[in-house]
Amino acid sequence: MFLLAISFLLASRNGVHSFIPSNTPFMRQGICARTKCTPSYAIMISPSGEESSVASNVMFEDDNMVERISCDRTGSLARMAVAFSPPEQPVEIKDIEHVDVLSVDDHHIELQAVICETEGCVTLFVPVEFPHACDQDESNGMEECIIENMDELDQLAMQWLEQHDQDSEQAKAEAEEEPLIVESNEVLPYPSWWSKPAMELVDECENIQKILNGDGFQDAVESLVSKELNDRKAVVQKAMVAASGTSGLLMRARVAKLDIFGDEMEKIIMDVPVRFHQKVTDSESLRSAVLGLMAAP
Repeated sequence: MFLLAISFLLASRNGVHSFIPSNTPFMRQGICARTKCTPSYAIMISPSGEESSVASNVMFEDDNMVERISCDRTGSLARMAVAFSPPEQPVEIKDIEHVDVLSVDDHHIELQAVICETEGCVTLFVPVEFPHACDQDESNGMEECIIENMDELDQLAMQWLEQHDQDSEQAKAEAEEEPLIVESNEVLPYPSWWSKPAMELVDECENIQKILNGDGFQDAVESLVSKELNDRKAVVQKAMVAASGTSGLLMRARVAKLDIFGDEMEKIIMDVPVRFHQKVTDSESLRSAVLGLMAAP
């Protein structure tokens, strides 16, 4: 007996989302347990209110193979669903209730992953292109070709997950670092050559500071501090513009100090002044001076 699920469609660029209450029988068991690997169907309600049935194996003639993939490769399918899900709809393996094959042909496979949270479950359709197209004329080698493609995709998915875990750990560690901030009432350690902007340049200096502290200039700001420090035993991990004046910039940076073996000894917060070639007197020369610093080799 085929299992029917009523799903309400949500908009998605790469597939259809359907919302299913988490307490339905459809969600409490995996596909193999509930259907003994028979093809599953769903009734979809489109935005116009029309119903249409979608079969899980509409594109590949060998039903048994689609069923075997869904039953025997659960872990691989879950990894692929996570690694190849749309960037704007990230998926974590821990949130996948179950995943199975919706369709497969000579050049791609489409997965159906059910993601459950406290308020209910969402079905995400994930199409994945094969690295190598299979020859439809070679019926005997079709299954072998598909399996080889899936093995390669699984390897790519595992590599992606490993890198994702590393990036997550690094982001977590960076978030726990002491933040780089400038308090509103903080007295900054200006150098002796520092000159505060005249009234007509205050807004321009603040605007330049805001732009340089944006994500698009983070690498350039860190590079500027590194060049100013000129110390191979000091690694700039993060930097910002603490103040902008008419004679230069005052940078604040988190710096890792290294020993003679290149191992990190400590992290410190440093204020690093960077001087213009000459004092500026108007907005145009201020912007030119800042660009000169950023573009310097």
